[in-house]
Amino acid sequence: METKVVKARAEMILLVVYLAVVLPVALVLMAGYLKIKKIRRRCKCGTPPVQVRSPNPPEYRKARLSEKWPQGSVIRDLADFFAVMWRNPEISFENAYHVFVAGKPRSEYFFYGWSAAFSRPPLANKEHATAVCCQGLELHPDSIMLREKLVELLKDAENWRGVAQEAAILAWFASGSRQYYVFVNLGYAQYRLGNYEAAVENYTKALDLQPDSAETASALSYCRAQLAGTAPDAPG
Repeated sequence: METKVVKARAEMILLVVYLAVVLPVALVLMAGYLKIKKIRRRCKCGTPPVQVRSPNPPEYRKARLSEKWPQGSVIRDLADFFAVMWRNPEISFENAYHVFVAGKPRSEYFFYGWSAAFSRPPLANKEHATAVCCQGLELHPDSIMLREKLVELLKDAENWRGVAQEAAILAWFASGSRQYYVFVNLGYAQYRLGNYEAAVENYTKALDLQPDSAETASALSYCRAQLAGTAPDAPG
């Protein structure tokens, strides 16, 4: 027992040292990249105020051009994580999560990280991962990364009604390449639900964003054929 505790604490020390070196460098590089990108965007097209519609029109809210890394809350979450694991080196991840979430309000990155951990081996508890995502969205309803993770988990569970619902909410906030994948997911969910008219509508929007996508074009053609009653075998 004593050997296990010593080994766990030694691994924790190595992890802290690793993060103390790598994390600050990554944050500096990310900040530099975002700053350069922001300067280029200003030079190219100025900085007009960007707004997107909320899920309940006609309300409006300011869009986040990029999801800023909330350094204070993330560092606090990491510090609390290491403190709990140091005091309880044999605590399970499931119990550790409940300890963390019962304390201070946590960042969206905290919930995303735990959801990702629970959705993969060795934990591989997709239901718990989905519950973590939903819990995070209660505190961070505007979080695009949490909602995208929830869509991914619902797709794995083949909960197509849930995928359609969450992707429809994402469609109000997402932009760029994210918006393309939102419409693809929404189209595929409607296809699996047998709502081919809605699938055609969303695949068309996706294809407008990425006209060179052969896979999306094929899915759109198939759904149109289903509406016309001349569909071939279902695509893979």
